[in-house]
Amino acid sequence: METNLDDALQSITKQADLICHGNYENTDEIYQFSNPEKYPESLVNFVEAFGFMAVKLEAREMHLENTIEELKIKNVQLEDSITRHNHLNFVFMNTVVLLSFFSFVLALLKTQSDTVSKIATTFVVSRVIEFAILASSILLIVRSKLPLSNFGLSLKNWPRAVKESLYATAVAVFCCTLLKVLMVQFNLSESTYIVRFSNLEWSFAFYILVAPLQEFLGRGVVQGTLQRIVPGKYGWLMAILLTSLVFGTLHLYISTSFALASLVGSFLWGWLYLRHETIVGVSISHFIIGIWMGVLGFFI
Repeated sequence: METNLDDALQSITKQADLICHGNYENTDEIYQFSNPEKYPESLVNFVEAFGFMAVKLEAREMHLENTIEELKIKNVQLEDSITRHNHLNFVFMNTVVLLSFFSFVLALLKTQSDTVSKIATTFVVSRVIEFAILASSILLIVRSKLPLSNFGLSLKNWPRAVKESLYATAVAVFCCTLLKVLMVQFNLSESTYIVRFSNLEWSFAFYILVAPLQEFLGRGVVQGTLQRIVPGKYGWLMAILLTSLVFGTLHLYISTSFALASLVGSFLWGWLYLRHETIVGVSISHFIIGIWMGVLGFFI
């Protein structure tokens, strides 16, 4: 019996040493000493308690290892998120700076005395600056290696985006037309007509390019970035509000009323972009509403 007890203690000691080094492969060997017919009751109870402890330790180590692996994965995801966040901030800040420069330059052009020259110069310069901002923004986005879909350049769900944008545009066109009718009816308009298609000069032809360009910069870059970096439950609302304020401010060089109209339109396009996250639908809406405002004689 004494020899068996010595063998049991040596085996248990060996297993304890292996467990200390993280080896649980041969733990079952100690259960040979749990036979009450060969070994004293105290040893049997000790072996069973030791075996139970080994099982618990192994389970805890496995859980710890899984937790460490999960933390490593989350750490990589967090680092990737921080990198993306920094790239978005960089693109956003540079775009806002360029847009501010755009507004400042066009405001300076208003000081020209020759009205015809001022209109022509403002149109040409504004288009040049807009395309320069577009090129620089795309370059920044490409260098950031962020997906273009983050900035509205996506065809995902475009049929639905176009359909809902056309519905919203129809409502907007009806409201604008009704407003013009009331203004003419109550002599609140300088013009006496409701619609006049001859108002569409050659400059309106460029609007088919200007509308998506402005939507890419306004909705895609500015609003799209704000939606991702502004925290909180209503971060999306703050993103639309801030974008609309920027969008309206950038049109102050034309007139206060034009800036206010741009602000209202921006709320509509911001909401549509939030729903679809593509500039396809909002660009079409922007183009149609802009052209119709010209037909109605607003801001002409």
